[in-house]
Amino acid sequence: MKNNLFHCVCATIEGKLGDIRHNTDCIVNEIRSCIDRKIDILTFPEMSLTGYSCGDILYNQRLTAQIHIAAEQIAKSTEGSSIFVVVGAPIRNNGKLMNCAIVFHGGSILGIVPKVQLDNINENDSRHFVAPSFTDDSVIHLCGQAVRCSPRLLFEDPTHGLKIGIVIGNDADNSISVANLLSHRGANLIINPSAAKETVSHYEEIDLLTKSASLQNKCIYMYAASGKTESTTDQVYSGYLAIFENGNCIRKTAPLEITQRICGTVDPEHIHQARAKSCAFDPIVSFADSDFPAALICLQPHGTYQSISCEPFLADLPADTVCRRILELQSQALQKKLQYTNRNKLIIGISGGLDSTVALLACCHAFRKAAIPLENIIGVTMPGPGTSERTHRNALALMKELGITAMEIDINAAVSAHLDNIQHPKALFDITYEQTQSRERTKILMDLANQQNGIVIGTGDLSEIALGWMSYSGDQISMYGINSGIPKTVMRHLGCFLAEHADGNLQSVLRDIMETPVSPELLPLKNDGTQKQETEALVGPYVVHDFFLYYFVKYGYDPEKILRLAGCAFQGVYNSQQLSSWMQLFLKRFFTRQFKRSCFPDGCQVFDMSLSPRNGWRMPSDVFAETFLEI
Repeated sequence: MKNNLFHCVCATIEGKLGDIRHNTDCIVNEIRSCIDRKIDILTFPEMSLTGYSCGDILYNQRLTAQIHIAAEQIAKSTEGSSIFVVVGAPIRNNGKLMNCAIVFHGGSILGIVPKVQLDNINENDSRHFVAPSFTDDSVIHLCGQAVRCSPRLLFEDPTHGLKIGIVIGNDADNSISVANLLSHRGANLIINPSAAKETVSHYEEIDLLTKSASLQNKCIYMYAASGKTESTTDQVYSGYLAIFENGNCIRKTAPLEITQRICGTVDPEHIHQARAKSCAFDPIVSFADSDFPAALICLQPHGTYQSISCEPFLADLPADTVCRRILELQSQALQKKLQYTNRNKLIIGISGGLDSTVALLACCHAFRKAAIPLENIIGVTMPGPGTSERTHRNALALMKELGITAMEIDINAAVSAHLDNIQHPKALFDITYEQTQSRERTKILMDLANQQNGIVIGTGDLSEIALGWMSYSGDQISMYGINSGIPKTVMRHLGCFLAEHADGNLQSVLRDIMETPVSPELLPLKNDGTQKQETEALVGPYVVHDFFLYYFVKYGYDPEKILRLAGCAFQGVYNSQQLSSWMQLFLKRFFTRQFKRSCFPDGCQVFDMSLSPRNGWRMPSDVFAETFLEI
């Protein structure tokens, strides 16, 4: 009896963005290793030859020339073997780029499969690539071969009952997916090279999608997503690898697990039996040209909002789960940034408040994982005219307990001198007075980064970025904004989570920081030494603004609808007049402070929405808010 079992591997590589020679060597080494281990089918992620997040360098013709050389080397590495290999790469055809999977087998290129459904929301697919229709079929000359290029390509081994179809990225999960079409044409193994970005809730989504695709299509499903070597300018990539067989998990990675490969054994006979017993693959009548008559109806909706979470960013996950995943995402992103910049020192301003505390603890977590001494983190507390004794004490204690390098630089004299230079009255505590302190602190941090050959870590969070609650060219600027994807309400959960898992004096310090009111500390203190400025007393509760932000940016809801949702979520806590007032403030600040986001530094996206001007919210700085203020 012939053997119909296939050993399959989904693999990522220790790649370098844009370095095709290095990436080719990694791919060839993996192929040779798989051949030695008698692997039958091997797939790499989407755009694995160049890296998915290369951006506009994909247009450069040098990359096109090197891809031809790389394809020849990869094809040669499969000579004398029966291994079937799928490698993602950009391919130029008739002067246009396509996002493709190149198929190698037996020393040659069997075919090229282009991506059909391009993502124009988060990934910039349609900026760089053109998409053929599902019926397109052409020939591309590659490595001296005339290679067929079509999304309908199937690769069949009739002796062993295997027919392979390939789908790229979201070609697999749209409402009418290429995976469905290929399965109905006999494909019983679907290979899905992808480049999915990671967020707090992404693992559950992609795990469900891959399992569902395998079950719905009654097929073997191999999924390989780009991993940690992609750019972390604004996003972390998942590195999720999975092999499913008719909905049953053969192998998969755990959430945020850094694994270079998974291996599983699959049996196409299981698929044949499942399809034989199912009506899902019976012939269906073509309805492409059919008419779909519609009968008119008139309904009067009586639905009411049931339970609406006042913290939608948690995505119905336990807060502890969200916090653990955020720390891992921040850690992966920061380690990549240090590796790329060839730096092992960080400079971070420590105020004794929530944001800088969480940022510092995330940096410490990343350094421990990367085995970098914590002394290489340089924390700088810079007391000024508005610094309270409580936050100053906590800043010093926090740095001491963590064992980082601590510095204290008093900025009172520098602020006073600067105000003298611009002839600003010392007793006029206006916006000029406030911004002077913020910019003085940023200048010090940037100078120290030059002096110490390190990078400045920004501490501002997503809520502050949305409201523009930051000094332009002050705390708005950094070399990496580690908190920039985390809203204030989740920052509080994160701070409490870190305090709960701390010991001794560190726990006491963290708990006191969590109880300290949020304040920029930019105005002189009251006579009793407490703050004049409490941010939420000025702009409203962050939990409400985060609610507005989530539904306005992620779903594009009308402000009136968001207020109805908020009325349900905050029933008995805030009244409609309060919510409406805060909505007006949110919209005015969100629109008028876009200019601060347009030049915002790199930062790690951790939720399924972002305000990055590169891969998130894109809006000119001079869009008027009036249309949205009519509530």
